Amino acid sequence: MHVALDSRWSMVARFDAGSRTIGTTSRAAPTTPAPSLAQRTTLDLTSMLSAGVQVVAWRWRGVTHADARSRSDRARLVGGAGGGRAQYRLRQWGTFVDADRRIAYNDEYRSASRDFVAYATAGVEVPLGAGVAIDGQLRRQWGSAEMNGDYDSFDRIDIGGTTLTAGIRFTPSRWF
Repeated sequence: MHVALDSRWSMVARFDAGSRTIGTTSRAAPTTPAPSLAQRTTLDLTSMLSAGVQVVAWRWRGVTHADARSRSDRARLVGGAGGGRAQYRLRQWGTFVDADRRIAYNDEYRSASRDFVAYATAGVEVPLGAGVAIDGQLRRQWGSAEMNGDYDSFDRIDIGGTTLTAGIRFTPSRWF
C-alpha cells in the first residue's frame, strides 16, 4: 500500500509471504545399506510486515497535448528504504546419516522464529493512464533470526534475500 505525501514522496506498507522446498541427498555413506538418503527442506517466510518510504528519483516527461506546457510522466525511477519484522519456519525431514556412527535414520527437524529486517528498493513505474501504472521493483532485504527447536546450537539463520517483482499498480484516488 502506498500513501502519497506529495508528488515525490510516499509512505509504503507491505505484507509478504513465501515458501521454498528443495531436495538434498546425504553425502556421508552409512556402513549399512540404506534404501534412500534423501531429505527435503522447506523454508517458509510465513509473514513479513514492513513499512518505509519511497521517493521518485527521476521523471521522464513527454508532451501529451497540443499545449507544450502540459506534460505528464512517461516513466519514473523510484527508490525506497524501510524495515519490518519477518517470521520464518524451517522444516527438514527424511533419511539422514549420523556422521560419527555412520548409521542411517529417519527424522524430522524444525525451527521457527522472527526478528527485524531492513530493506532497500529500486524500481520503475510506467503510467498507463490516470491511476494505473506498470510497476517493476528490485528489493534487497537484510536480516537474520535465531535458530531454535531442533537447531538450538546453530548460528542465526539468514532471512534476507533479493526479489524482483512486476505488476500493475492502481491508485483509485487519482480517478476522481
